[in-house]
Amino acid sequence: MMILLELIFTSQNERYIKLKEWNVDMTEELDARGLFCPEPVFKTGVKLKEIDVGETLVVKTDDPSSKGDMEIYCNKQGYEIENIEESEDGEYTFTIHKSK
Repeated sequence: MMILLELIFTSQNERYIKLKEWNVDMTEELDARGLFCPEPVFKTGVKLKEIDVGETLVVKTDDPSSKGDMEIYCNKQGYEIENIEESEDGEYTFTIHKSK
């Protein structure tokens, strides 16, 4: 969430500052399908370094070993995996929160 200030001029001598609140999508996505160990984890690490603290990264991969690899990587680096989804066709979707 981000708070923005809007300066409104109603007349020549009157000024009002109005607070506005907008929900800002702070989610990035990485498509690592078709890549195999260690590339999905490597690309995830690069992308996590690019995003800001507090943002979320959604990673899609179809590498069978990525579930264990991603859990180990995030645990060692201090990133929080909020959710792991596995589809029927063997694709994984990781939702990773960058908290530090």
